[in-house]
Amino acid sequence: VNNEIEKLNYQQFQIDQEPIIIDLNNLSTCDDYIFEDHILTISNEGIYELQGTLNGALIVEGDVDTIIIRLNNVTIKTLDTQAYPAITFKKHSGTRILEAVENSINYLSDSIGDTKEKDEGCAVIQAKKSNLIIGGTGELNLKSYGEETTGIKVKKDLFIFDVTINIDVNDNGIKSGSTMG
Repeated sequence: VNNEIEKLNYQQFQIDQEPIIIDLNNLSTCDDYIFEDHILTISNEGIYELQGTLNGALIVEGDVDTIIIRLNNVTIKTLDTQAYPAITFKKHSGTRILEAVENSINYLSDSIGDTKEKDEGCAVIQAKKSNLIIGGTGELNLKSYGEETTGIKVKKDLFIFDVTINIDVNDNGIKSGSTMG
């Protein structure tokens, strides 16, 4: 039942709002997000459609209910000096949604590999204390370097719908602390 409720929540957001388009090739700080030191930070409720390439990381935070990140032919590769996953959903009780847009091919990689001691890395996509829904009809390709790496790491509930996910890591493909559906 919980899995069906999450799918309904996911489908509801696909028609209710127009996305804010973010061109990763031409970033600068604006009202909708902050871009500083190769880190794009989104903290306002809404739907954000990312396009292009980011040599850095994406952090999704904020004390809001729902943030949706749509990936439309995106490449995100962390810098060798960054101890962050390619995408981090920071602590919050709200639901976070990651969507691969129809027919898109997206590449996410964590270039630094083992960063377990810093409690920031060890995953390409990480959700800290928020539920994560991954969906869409596109493709996600996840690559992480190092010996103890994870593709997707979620501390609460993880739901995956329809999307194609290819994971190339040395440890866990997907790790969820609670429900996985």
